Order: sequence, then C-alpha cells, then structure tokens
Amino acid sequence: MPWAVFVLLIANIVAGGYFLTEATPTGDARVRALEINAGEIEVLPPATLAAAAPAPAKPAVNSAEQPAPNAAPKPGVAACLEWGTFGTAELERAQAEITAMGAPRTIVRDLGLAPAWWVHIAPLRSREEADRRAQAIEAAGVKDVQVVADGERWRNAISLGIFKTEEAAKARLARVKEAGVRNVAIAQRSDLLRLASLLIVEPSKTLVARMAELRSAYPGTELRAVACPS
Repeated sequence: MPWAVFVLLIANIVAGGYFLTEATPTGDARVRALEINAGEIEVLPPATLAAAAPAPAKPAVNSAEQPAPNAAPKPGVAACLEWGTFGTAELERAQAEITAMGAPRTIVRDLGLAPAWWVHIAPLRSREEADRRAQAIEAAGVKDVQVVADGERWRNAISLGIFKTEEAAKARLARVKEAGVRNVAIAQRSDLLRLASLLIVEPSKTLVARMAELRSAYPGTELRAVACPS
C-alpha cells in the first residue's frame, strides 16, 4: 500500500474512535510522515520546492568526492502495521485470526520476558493427585487448567492462568473461587511470560479496518504504523 494512502487510512481510523499509538520514529522520511496529520500534508512539485529554498553556498569540493550522477536513490521502507503486545497464547490466537482474514505476510517480533502474575495451586504430592484435582476443577466449570510437569520447585502444581497484569490475575482468582476452588494463590514471576508483537506487512485498507475492529477482542493491545524490518 502506498504510504500516502496508508497515512490517510490511519488518520480515518483515528477519527473513527480507534486508538493508535504514535509510530516509533525512524530515519526514513516515509515513516516520519506517519506522525503528521494527513489533512495537513501538502505535496509540492520539485520545481516549487527548489524555487522556495534559499540557494546554498557552494563550497569547493574535490571532483573525486562528488556522487555519481546516475546513482540510484535508496529504496523506500515498506509499511507495516504492528499489533501487540501479546503473551504466547494470545499471540497464537491473534495470528490465526489475521491469517484467516487474508494477511499477506506476518512477522513475529520477540519482546523478551516480562513480569507476570500466575494463578495456581501449590504442588501436590504426586502427579496422580494433581491430575485428580485438575479434573475436579474442570468439572466445576473452570477452563484452562494445566498440571505443571517440568521443574523441581513447581512440579505437580496446577496452573490456572498467566496474566500480564495483577488486576487480571485477581479477576481470574475471584472467578475460580466463585466456582468453589480452594487453596488458590497468585505469584509474581519473571520466567513465565514471553511477550511479542505481530507485524503485518503491507496490509490492505480492508485488512487494516478489520484489524481495528478485532483489536477490541484483545484488551490492552495497540495498533501502530511502523517501518517494516529490512
């Protein structure tokens, strides 16, 4: 999608009430154009720009240092739409949804590990006991229940969810307790949650509009226009 069209499209989405964060500045002029109000952009022909600009001084330059007259300009940077941030489970679901919408190409940008809040039941004495407890919890109507199989410290614990915020973990804890599950706790950990964002390369106007609608299903995520990685 041409950058001028992309800028106008983003501006229209913002006017419609969607929140797009400011693009990360880069050295490319087309990326900087995303930070300008599209309605204030005026495209001037080269002759007008040349007439309006003051004549620069002409320092003595060695002919060997002058650029080749037919040197090709640097290629422009492709337009990407970045959507995030996601945890692992959210990322897989979001990527599947936009692929089904016809996204031509996506890139996963790894943002590293981040603090997380884990809702869980402390390790039980055996795997068999943990499996029975997990089955009872699921029978009470609680979903996303998993017995921890790895590691020494947390083996046979029951995981009930990993969350990016403490508020979301507390909400999950309240719902689990309402289902009659006892001995549930929240622990903050820094080794569970790996964050990532999705880059959609050269999205169509239709896809951008549909993603703006889809974003509401992923609270806390944002859309922003960025330069695609080279």
